[in-house]
Amino acid sequence: MKKLFFCVSILILSVMSVAPTKVTHGVAAYVYAFAERMPGDSINISAIDPITLETAVIFHSVPDANLTTIAVILSPDGEKVALWSRRFENANTVLKVIDIRSGKVLAKTEFVEGNQGESVMTFPDRMRWSPNSAFIAFNASQAINTPSDVHILSLATDIDTNVTHSDQVHDFQFSWPPNSAQLLVVSGTCSEQCDLALDLYSVPSFEKLASVPMKFLPYAFPEEALCSPVWSPDAVKVAFTVECHYAGIFPFREIYVFDISRQQFQQVTSFSHLPLNDHDSTFYVAKYSFVWMNTATLAVGASIDKVIPATEVGDQVAETVLFHLGNPQAFPLLDYRVEQWARNPATEQVAFRLLTRDDFDPLGEVFIGSFVGETLAIERALPDGGDFQWSPDGAILAYRDKQQSAYSITFVDMQTGIVHPFTIITSHNAFALGWTHTNQ
Repeated sequence: MKKLFFCVSILILSVMSVAPTKVTHGVAAYVYAFAERMPGDSINISAIDPITLETAVIFHSVPDANLTTIAVILSPDGEKVALWSRRFENANTVLKVIDIRSGKVLAKTEFVEGNQGESVMTFPDRMRWSPNSAFIAFNASQAINTPSDVHILSLATDIDTNVTHSDQVHDFQFSWPPNSAQLLVVSGTCSEQCDLALDLYSVPSFEKLASVPMKFLPYAFPEEALCSPVWSPDAVKVAFTVECHYAGIFPFREIYVFDISRQQFQQVTSFSHLPLNDHDSTFYVAKYSFVWMNTATLAVGASIDKVIPATEVGDQVAETVLFHLGNPQAFPLLDYRVEQWARNPATEQVAFRLLTRDDFDPLGEVFIGSFVGETLAIERALPDGGDFQWSPDGAILAYRDKQQSAYSITFVDMQTGIVHPFTIITSHNAFALGWTHTNQ
């Protein structure tokens, strides 16, 4: 605590000297959009000016008959919205992409009941826009407990392509690189356990470029054991968390990096590498969050519990460190675990939330800091929240209240330092979306 707040007390005095941004004279270049599901299942998208807090409806959708919208996702360029809807009487699902300025439907696909009456299972929470806003990837399967496929809907062709065609293989998580030229898919051939592989597909040809089995790890995997794949800024490497299970109870997690061109894996953290046998009754439980700082450096927030089964004895450690790939030394940053990271796209700043040891023990504040060499200089503390979203010009940070979900948004003006809390007053379902251009 002393180390953390010592940094805050010194550096918060200089928060007003942050590098100038594109916000001038109180006029924001971007507005924050949120969606409301209105009576009759139409969708209104409204824009909030992050400085004046004025709102205006910028888009209104006319619903399809008998459809209920269950997810609304804004494209990275802020100009398109994907509406995921369901016909509950027959379990059909519809994915529709609309231009929020003109209302034009840019692409649409529908999954219908199979000939035998089985339901098509889709996963709107796994819907991911490509960074260039030209494609949407998502999971779908023909029924519960059947292998899932990864589909890509192209806005240029209005064609939904089943990319993986996995008759016997489960396709789990997937991730877009910054250049949108490929798609990484975590696949698994599963019975009681899963043999996992990393599959790489080209875009837009959708050809499989490589399939690399993860045979280098000594443990068997449950379903979806590879978590949170994130590409490096140069689209050359992918960092991810691996979770293995011993006796089906105690997780062992590590962070690995996969080099795409060399098809090589590198272990970054080393908390669960100790051999396990009948004489070793100690378990290491690790939780991580991480962010790429550059093409060769990861910042990692970690909490590690050393647990002796059937007892309450154990050591708990929480810390945030820097790892330079190829260097086994970890450079300590904070004596707390960073739960979430969000890099400012225009500066060296980063927004994050700190925990002491576990998800139920937050410090109750959000922090903004900057990396200076192997140190993290904290510039200011803010009210607690999460789901950080920087405006594309880095001028405004938006994040949601952890207690009130989408209905309470906090805006931080990085030029003036002023915090603008905003509560969405609605009696309908609201979806927090993201940043879009003003109509200027």
